[in-house]
Amino acid sequence: MDIIHAGEQLQIKGTVKKPVRGVCGRCGFVSSQQPCKACVLLEGLNRGLPKLGIGKKSKGDRMVALQEQQLREKAHLVKNDF
Repeated sequence: MDIIHAGEQLQIKGTVKKPVRGVCGRCGFVSSQQPCKACVLLEGLNRGLPKLGIGKKSKGDRMVALQEQQLREKAHLVKNDF
């Protein structure tokens, strides 16, 4: 009962930024970010980057950019081999 009472007494400061409830543009499920975390994780698995959705967004963006650069370089090498 003490835990319930303590939870009822909690107050949030007015300066705290609350997440806005929205909808994922890809899958349509409720999410506070675009795209939702499930879609980010799924994209990482499909790209061969299983850690894409884990951790900071900036690190994930760098991983995607690096993979795209490697794919461009590989395509350039294949194009020039003929």
